[in-house]
Amino acid sequence: MAAGDQIREVFPEIVVDARAVRAFLIRVVTYLAGEAGSRQFLDTGAPPVDDFGAVGCKP
Repeated sequence: MAAGDQIREVFPEIVVDARAVRAFLIRVVTYLAGEAGSRQFLDTGAPPVDDFGAVGCKP
């Protein structure tokens, strides 16, 4: 059994939580890049599914 499956057995809500965190981060970066005018982002976490730089550059 893969490590992710083992974690999900102990903490089944992790999938929903992870998706919620990802959605929140995308909303924040989208806001900062658009309305707030931020142009540089430093992502020090694990490689994201949606690269924050790419999200920030979307129209």
